[in-house]
Order: sequence, then structure tokens, then C-alpha cells
Amino acid sequence: MPERISVSDFVVLTNEDLSSPGTSSFQSKMSDCRNTVSAVEECLEMDNTTLQRMKKLLKAIHTSGLSHVENKEQYIEILEIFGNSHLTQDNNEISTGFLNLAVFTREVTALFKNLVQNLNNIMAFPLENVLKSELRDGRLELKKNMEKRWKDYDIKLGKLEKERKEKTKQLGLIRTEVGPDGGEDMERERRIFQLQMCEYLLKIQELKVRKGPDLLQSLIKYFQAQVSFFQDGLKAAENLIPFIDKLASSVHTMRVEQDEEVKQLTQLRDSLRLLLQVEGKEEYLNRKNSGNGYSIHQPQGNKKYGTEKSGFLLKKSDGIRKVWQKRKCGVKFGCLTISHSTINRPPAKLNLLTCQVRPDPEDKRTFDLVSHNRTYHFQAEDEQECMIWMSVLQNSKEE
Repeated sequence: MPERISVSDFVVLTNEDLSSPGTSSFQSKMSDCRNTVSAVEECLEMDNTTLQRMKKLLKAIHTSGLSHVENKEQYIEILEIFGNSHLTQDNNEISTGFLNLAVFTREVTALFKNLVQNLNNIMAFPLENVLKSELRDGRLELKKNMEKRWKDYDIKLGKLEKERKEKTKQLGLIRTEVGPDGGEDMERERRIFQLQMCEYLLKIQELKVRKGPDLLQSLIKYFQAQVSFFQDGLKAAENLIPFIDKLASSVHTMRVEQDEEVKQLTQLRDSLRLLLQVEGKEEYLNRKNSGNGYSIHQPQGNKKYGTEKSGFLLKKSDGIRKVWQKRKCGVKFGCLTISHSTINRPPAKLNLLTCQVRPDPEDKRTFDLVSHNRTYHFQAEDEQECMIWMSVLQNSKEE
């Protein structure tokens, strides 16, 4: 690794050179000064890249923080809507829970928003100034001038060395190096170089202060802002803890009551399902035994009973409770009319041409009348009356 010189060594050597130019060793350290500048510039480039990345990340944190605040504010509105909705349903405890949590969330969100703004004010602005200052402070120009002075010094030193060699050769002396007199001859050039180096190191020290103590001071301020955020947030949470403890107990009680209601409803639903399944099976078996739908081969009615008839039949209802109800029925002009239990309702009328008559094999008093969308179950007083009704219906259909 090339030799470098520290600030303190540069100050000591320069002061020695100022006091005694002829005996100073500063000339031998000038290359170390140049190496130091190159190393410092390399470090500054790395620092600049790191600071640029830091700036980008701080901006991303600030943007995402503001987005988080916006989403939290919308979330608070939802909590308030829920609270007001339960209030209209007389669920006061639930409503109070939603509304109090909305207030707490709003308070914490305000603290977080302030923290995000502090991040931007405390960190982003100073960091931006550090990055801009590198463009304003003329450090690169100083480095360029110092390089030029070093080259001028080196060129003049070489020229002076050459002249002295020629002179000593002419005098017949053996002298190959520039002695103390040479150091004095180059004194002005060294002073200019030392001045440029001093100006450059001053700029570097300013940058070190900005990137070191000043930047750390900003981080300390932001740390203090974070501490305040957590302390204030904890205080808000502690104020709400008694209410939350009471609310948790109430919620548990409400949950137990609701679970009991769900249990009762589930039992009722299962009972209804079982009842409907049993009745459905009975109806399926009845239809299976009596046949389903239309049949091409229909029994012929006894012609002696004619095509018209009026009287009473029992009709099975279609509700959950299957009961036989007495209804007045009439057959005439190819239609069957069925009166309702209430007098003011007009009787139902079926076109027998689209219906089929089916006897019940298990009960000789019962027969079915199958229409295009429904099956009617009828029961007569006895087997003979049932046969007469079936014959009249079939005869009227064929009329």
C-alpha cells in the first residue's frame, strides 16, 4: 500500500519546512501527500455512493410511511362505520368497542405521521445538503490545482537537477543530487504546493464533520423522536387497557350467548331437515308405487256413469303437514273444478285433457290425478264411489 501522510504529520513537516527550508525533509514526503489525496478521493467516492443510497431509502421510507398513514385513516373510517352501524342496532357494547378502538388508532396514527415527518425533516434535508455541498465546495478544483503544482514542482526539480549536474561536470566535481541549496531554490514551489494541500485538507475536514458528527447528531435527534413516539403510543395504550379488559370479558359473554343461539338453531334445522326427508321418502314411495308422470296406456272408464258428476271428495294438502281436506268437486265439459275452503275464492279448474287418472294400489278409495305440473291426491267415501269418480273423469277426458 502506498505511503500516506496524516494531517498532524503534514502540519509538523510543513512547520519544520517553514522554519528551516534547507534542512527540511518535506520534499521527500510530497509523494505521500499525493498518495493521501488519491486515497481520500477514493473513500469520498464510496461515501458518496453510500449517502446517495441512504437518501433513496429515506425517501422510500417517507413515501411508504405517508401511504401507511393514508391506509390507516381509511381503516379508522371503517371502524367508525362499524361502530355506528351497531349503535343503530342497539348493540351498545359492541358499538363502543369499535368507536374507542377507532379513537385509539387515530391517536397512534397521528403520532406515526409526526414520526414520518420528523424523519424527513431531521434526516432527509441535512443529507441532501451534504450531497449538494460536495458540488459547491470546489474540492475537485483544489485537487486539480494541487496535482498541477506537484507536477510543476517535479518538472522544475528535474530541470534544476539537470542544470546542477551539468555545472558540477564542468567544474569537475562529483555531485549527483540536489543539496540544501536545491531545497532553498524550490522553496516557493513547495509553499504553493503546501498551500494547495492545506486548502484541500480543510475542505476534507469540513466534509468529514458533515458526514460524521453532524450526520450522527441528526440520527440522535431522530432517535429521540422515535423514543417520544413509543412513549406517547404506550401512554395511549395504557389509557385504553382498562376499557379493553372490560370489553374482552363482555365479548366472551356475548360469544357464549351467540354460540348457544347457534346451537339451538342448528338443532332446529336438523329436525326440520329430518322431517322433510321422511316425508319426501314417503311421497317418493307413493309415487313409485302408483307410477310417475304420464302413461300411454290409460284405464278405460265405465261408460254407464257418464261424463258429468258433482259431489264431495277428500283432497290431501300440499303443505308440510299432509292432511285430508273435504272439497266440493265437479266434472263437466272435460274439466274438473275444485272448490277452496273459503267461499270467496274461485274454484280451481283443471283441463282433464292434459291430466291422467291413476288408482292407488294400496287404498281402493284413493286415486291420483296427474297434471303437467302437479299431482292431486283424492279419496272417496268408499271403493264404489272412487270407481265412479275415476270413470267419470276418464269419460269426460275422452269426450
